[in-house]
Amino acid sequence: MAVSSETVRLRMTGDDRRAQILAVGREVFAERGFHAAGTAEIAARAGCSEPTIYKHFPSKQALFAAVLEDATERTREHIEQIIGDTDDPIQAIVESGCGSHEVVAQTWRLRMLAITLLDDPQIRDAINHSVGALRERFAAAASTSQERGIYRSDVDPDQMAWMWLGITFAMGYRRAVEEDVPFDRIADLARMFVRTLRVAPAEEAP
Repeated sequence: MAVSSETVRLRMTGDDRRAQILAVGREVFAERGFHAAGTAEIAARAGCSEPTIYKHFPSKQALFAAVLEDATERTREHIEQIIGDTDDPIQAIVESGCGSHEVVAQTWRLRMLAITLLDDPQIRDAINHSVGALRERFAAAASTSQERGIYRSDVDPDQMAWMWLGITFAMGYRRAVEEDVPFDRIADLARMFVRTLRVAPAEEAP
């Protein structure tokens, strides 16, 4: 017996509905941008009404901020799975093709959108948290690689993290405007950066 969308709607808990709205919102905002994305479309894709969206999120700005926070957490979880206990966490991220992962790519796009919306306090807080989480994780990974003698010790890990942040924005921008470019080509920028961090191999004695 077929189950109607209304029945599914009634069976879904509040937490499940919120999670579904966030997932659909991530897709729509990443596809269309903040201004072109409409709550009516998000509601239609999520199989709920617009009032249901506003029951969970008081405004479109609040929804976007929550979407960015959720996307940041999902990206963090994905990256932690990649890193594991590898000796060189950053190299592992670069070679994993992490940026080709749908949620990671959507998070890049959401961050770029958020930069244009900093006049809204909720969105400002969300992008600050998202960027801060990325910087802290990269700086920690860089410090680990320095302790293991893999990366140069004369570069401050926090400065490395800011540079990495700029690279992710550049990679996200290129992916957005050059859709036909293979991600591996885009990742060359990150590989180049990692090479500059590595300790130069000792020259062999003649």
